Amino acid sequence: MSDLFLDANVVLDFLLKRPPFDRAALRLFQLSDQGQIRLYVSAVTFNNAYYIAARLQGKAKALQMMVDLSGLAVVTPVNERVIQQAVLGSFTDFEDGIQHFSALQHPAVQAIITRNGADFKASQLPVYAPDEVLALI
Repeated sequence: MSDLFLDANVVLDFLLKRPPFDRAALRLFQLSDQGQIRLYVSAVTFNNAYYIAARLQGKAKALQMMVDLSGLAVVTPVNERVIQQAVLGSFTDFEDGIQHFSALQHPAVQAIITRNGADFKASQLPVYAPDEVLALI
């Protein structure tokens, strides 16, 4: 398993260093940096992560985090098709639906990594917690 889509919560754990979850998130980014896996994030993750990071750490630092993130992960698109699929899909959380259908836009993505697996019950891809996928790599 080498092409993994990260839910926004895992990205935020990494960017904001949120213990105890930051260790697994950091390890995923390290493996990516070493070329062992490829990470993907939805374009919508940037909006959400910036909003939260700016409130907690200021706009300048949040913008730098977005620059860093853009160099660490492949960005999957959010387009009209993704929005339509999310609207019509069976996800209880609209944002999770957007992320899921955005992940499907990139055929190489093999799994979704999230700390909220229950939110992805309708996923067409396998869903793992960060620690679970690290044990498989």
